[in-house]
Amino acid sequence: MSTIPSEKYWKKLLALSTSATTPAADSTTSGEAPSTMSVEDQAWVQEAINELAQVEDPIAQMTSCMMEVKKRLMDGEFWSPEDRYEMDNVLATIDELICDIDLAVSFCRYDGLKLMNEVLEKVQCEGALKWAAQILASSCENNPDVQKQVLETTLLGTLLKLLKNDKSSQIVRKTFVSAISAIVRNNKDCFEKFIELGGYVTLASVALKADRSCNEALLHRICVAMANIARGLEPDEIDKHRIHWTLAETLLALEVVKTCVYESVGYLVDYFKALTDEQINVSPDCLRMLRRLQRAYLNE
Repeated sequence: MSTIPSEKYWKKLLALSTSATTPAADSTTSGEAPSTMSVEDQAWVQEAINELAQVEDPIAQMTSCMMEVKKRLMDGEFWSPEDRYEMDNVLATIDELICDIDLAVSFCRYDGLKLMNEVLEKVQCEGALKWAAQILASSCENNPDVQKQVLETTLLGTLLKLLKNDKSSQIVRKTFVSAISAIVRNNKDCFEKFIELGGYVTLASVALKADRSCNEALLHRICVAMANIARGLEPDEIDKHRIHWTLAETLLALEVVKTCVYESVGYLVDYFKALTDEQINVSPDCLRMLRRLQRAYLNE
């Protein structure tokens, strides 16, 4: 969606400005009082001012985009290539706007989270799904106010369900992982909901399938998410939910590790590398395997 006012307004304003500053229009040179603007010209100027105000007000721009998404959802206008392209543009504009923390909160206040849930559940085109997930990732990133409001929706469960769909493309599923991570990371209540929904189990399951199908980009994104979520937890939460066991068992079960291909799992290996033996709550045998893997990863 363009944020530039219509060219017709610029041309008309330029013409009015030029005519107002020519000698013929200057009362000091012509000796005549300047003529007032015609009704038609006044209407043009007012219309231009209104459009400029709309562009300069990010909340107005955001709500306008949201209304466009709602209309397309109600009318079912997201099936043709043209409809999908236009929907993607509208969603991309929303994502750009809500990178501002205050606008992200306003987005929630205007039922933006509910709207994104509708997009995820109703729209069957990957471009819109990707942008909806990206909007959630952008709005929740380090924003506890938005994370709190996500808890009042079914978004986290929806994202986990969509992530398990093997038919979705790698790009879209990677964005689902990013959204899940942004919602859960550094927020205790969101993490508890994530655990309640079997979130770590889902991530581990999808990681293993991605490993078996050589989908290294998706595997890498999941390893990053699993490690980042764990980094935001207190030691008692890690012990309570056996997080180290989940991460270690997932890592050691991956085929890419057995073939000494570590690029996609390096982030998870580094997570354990940063911890002392005393901090890692797994069995002695599991710990030895982790340290052996770490040495192989570092070519030690």
